[in-house]
Amino acid sequence: MQSIIELLYKGDIRGVSLKLPADRRDKELSYYDKIKSLMTGENAKLFDEYADTVALNYEFLIERAYAVAFKTGFLLGLEMADTEEI
Repeated sequence: MQSIIELLYKGDIRGVSLKLPADRRDKELSYYDKIKSLMTGENAKLFDEYADTVALNYEFLIERAYAVAFKTGFLLGLEMADTEEI
C-alpha cells in the first residue's frame, strides 16, 4: 500500500490534479526533441543519460518536499490541538 505522501506526489488522489498541464509538458518535450535532433552518436546517448538523471533527481526532491510539507502540516495540527496548557 502506498503512503498518502506518495499518492499526493503522483497526483493519484481523487478530485485533485497534481499533474503537469499538457501545454507545459508538450513545450518541454518539443524542446527536448529539438535539442536531441541536433545531436548524434555519443552526444545523443550522453544527453539522454543527463536528462534521465535530472528527471530522477527532480522527482526525488519533489517527493521530499511533499513529505516535509505533509509532516510540517501534521505537526502544526498536533500543536493546535494541544490543550495541555489550557
